[in-house]
Amino acid sequence: MKKQFILPRLFLLGSSFTACQVSNQAIDEKWLPTELMDETMKCMSTYNLERLQQGLPQRSYATADAAAVADRVLAKRQHYYALYRSYVDQFSTLTELRNWPDGTDENHLRAAAEALPYNRSITKIELSGRRIGSDGAKALARALEKNSTIKTIQLWNNNIGSDGAKAIAQALEKNSTIRKIYLDMNDISFNEAKVIAKALEKNSTITEINLGGNNIGSDGAKAIAQALEKNSTITEINLGGNNMGSDGAKAIAQALEKNSTITTIYLESNNIGSEGVKALAQALEKNSTITDISLWRNNMGSAGATAIAQALEKNSTIRCISLNSNNIGSDGAKSLAQALEKNTTITTISLMNNNIDSEGVVKLAGTLEKNSTIMYISLGENNFGSEGAIALAVAIIKRQMQSHSRLNIYLDWSETGITEEAARAQALEKINRERRRSQCNIL
Repeated sequence: MKKQFILPRLFLLGSSFTACQVSNQAIDEKWLPTELMDETMKCMSTYNLERLQQGLPQRSYATADAAAVADRVLAKRQHYYALYRSYVDQFSTLTELRNWPDGTDENHLRAAAEALPYNRSITKIELSGRRIGSDGAKALARALEKNSTIKTIQLWNNNIGSDGAKAIAQALEKNSTIRKIYLDMNDISFNEAKVIAKALEKNSTITEINLGGNNIGSDGAKAIAQALEKNSTITEINLGGNNMGSDGAKAIAQALEKNSTITTIYLESNNIGSEGVKALAQALEKNSTITDISLWRNNMGSAGATAIAQALEKNSTIRCISLNSNNIGSDGAKSLAQALEKNTTITTISLMNNNIDSEGVVKLAGTLEKNSTIMYISLGENNFGSEGAIALAVAIIKRQMQSHSRLNIYLDWSETGITEEAARAQALEKINRERRRSQCNIL
């Protein structure tokens, strides 16, 4: 831009400083037009600031105190725009933002928030665990309303609280480039969840959202569920650790019957119980898009496991399922084993810490011998002893011999009272005995 075009703008800028001071208006809370601000920054060397100040109209002040106040105001503005320029320069070299001011310095927050919207290089914000607080989140939200290049935001464990969460949600209503956002462990309650849900109803670009480890409860889960019925872009959602209970799970289940885009959902540690799990199981019978689901630590018991088993007999899209720490017992394990004899899509299943004894594991092992699609199964912390361990070793060997498909079993063999080597040796001996019995000894 030509110099003669810049100088009149700077004159107007300087005049506005004085006018605001004289009329006792709060300069710190005003936002300058972006174009004017950017052009101003090009002239913000110390030398040019001095020339700018000298070039402003000379005014008479009634007292020396008034003149001093005017000087302090101008100096403060000069300091702020120098700070703004430093953030512009800093951000221009980054593709991933890992530093953001906390709520202790309002000038830094505002300068960063004004510098970020027009940045074209940053595509990811990674501020996990930085504790930016509510004020930091609000400043970031202002920037996100205008920025058009950032695609991923990670704000895990930042104590953004109610006001920060609401500000971020409102920004998501306007932003059209963010794809992934992580707000887990941020002390978000059901009130904030409702605002976030409203944003998700309107937003059409977010594909992944993490709200885990908050406390949205059943009401928050219901609000999110309503949003998921309407949203058509989210493919992955984490609602784990939110104390949604049975009612919240039922609302999510209803949403999953209608939603056709979600492929991955995390619902662990929500105190869902058997009734909530039954509702989810019914939804899984109808849903044809979910491939990964986590339900560990939900107190489903054998009744819940049986409901899931019935769903798995009919479902043909789920590949990975986690049911750890649900006290499903051997009855639940047997139901799952029966379902897995028919299911041909699951590749990974986790059943750790479920009070499964040797009877349940032997039944599972028998299924694993025949099912050649399951590649990974976790069975640690289940107290099934050496009998169960040997049965699993037999399954590993037979799978390799019969279908040449590798079966990976994750457990601490020392928990079973027998080493893996010893279990394999006894398994091989058992297989050989079975072979000899099946042979015709015609001499």
